[in-house]
Amino acid sequence: MRSCLTSPSSTSSRYKKLALDATPKWPQRLAVAPERIATVPGSSAAAFKHDDGKWKLRTKHYKALLPALGSDKIRNVMDMNTVYGGFAASLIKDPVWVMNVVSSYGPNSLGVVFDRGLIGTNHDW
Repeated sequence: MRSCLTSPSSTSSRYKKLALDATPKWPQRLAVAPERIATVPGSSAAAFKHDDGKWKLRTKHYKALLPALGSDKIRNVMDMNTVYGGFAASLIKDPVWVMNVVSSYGPNSLGVVFDRGLIGTNHDW
């Protein structure tokens, strides 16, 4: 959990205020690559945008195959190998709760999931 928590900067309060003002409000921050993406090996803002677009297309396809996904018949879903929480972000307007699970065998991107305002956990299967 230590890598997912960020402590306040020891710099001036003016800088802290600017940093807080720069953080997008919910739900806009779902579509913006957080600063912490730079701490995930092999990740970038471009990779984040690509992943986000990929999940929007996949979710559209999944809803065509499983129409209950966009309804209130399916309430809880687990993304068992998430990277940035793109699946959960693509379902944000639907009445579904998504638990993002980041594999402990890959890069720890759980901080990025949290910065997007999503819920998640690490798992060692």
